[in-house]
Amino acid sequence: MALDYAVLAQYGGIHTKPSSESVRDISLLELIRPEYGKPWLEIYQRHLQAETTGVAAVYVMHTVRGLLAAAHYMVSRCGTYVDLSLTNLSIQMQLNDSGAPQLSFVLHKTEERELVNHGDAAERRQMLEQFYVRTLGPIIEGLAAAGRVPVLALWKQLPGILIYYVNLFKEGLSCGEQDLVEYLTADLEAVQGFSSDVFNLRKNPFDVEPVYLENPLNAEEPFRMKDACCEFYRVSDGKNRKCFTCPRMTAEERNARAEEMRGTVTI
Repeated sequence: MALDYAVLAQYGGIHTKPSSESVRDISLLELIRPEYGKPWLEIYQRHLQAETTGVAAVYVMHTVRGLLAAAHYMVSRCGTYVDLSLTNLSIQMQLNDSGAPQLSFVLHKTEERELVNHGDAAERRQMLEQFYVRTLGPIIEGLAAAGRVPVLALWKQLPGILIYYVNLFKEGLSCGEQDLVEYLTADLEAVQGFSSDVFNLRKNPFDVEPVYLENPLNAEEPFRMKDACCEFYRVSDGKNRKCFTCPRMTAEERNARAEEMRGTVTI
């Protein structure tokens, strides 16, 4: 199946041409080296108005997760892929009208290749494992070093969003594409079953038991608690307000927020 580059742009933040409005580009090979990654992260921190470079590093993960979406879209759904290695990607920083930084990726070479057998679960698993080891892992470890933040705190930004993207890609499939639904599900489960060695951690960060919270507005649709804080409350736009699903929020804070949410609904 051919790749839809509109999907890569929308969900992966991946573009094939650099923006003329970028204020600071950096290759992923440079990003993972502290002598280059740290100064870039400090620039991002200033534009983001984040409390620390550690907060900025966590925020970069909001963009890095796009690579995760792209990898699963290409391998599981399409059976066709482009090179997502560190040598083939740069990250660019643009400022919106209010001066807030927006990050995205630039793909340098767009040569497409097909899996030998899209239906072979072992081949798909191998492709995804290579992506996690050779691309995602080095990015996360580089950001952690530059921002002086625990590696695990960055990995934990991804489990919930991976489930979200997999479900999203499933919804776009027709009844005649049930095999692709099965591939997406099987490959998600494969990642959740990866050895901890893939992540250089003691435990696979995707092997987690989700915690659900009561939805103050609809009890039949509970919210999933985030696996780690996204640090939104520690940037200027966050206004020192934690997300309702933040694991750092106390029960007292969550109850107060629930009442606040109920009070905003007009019946």
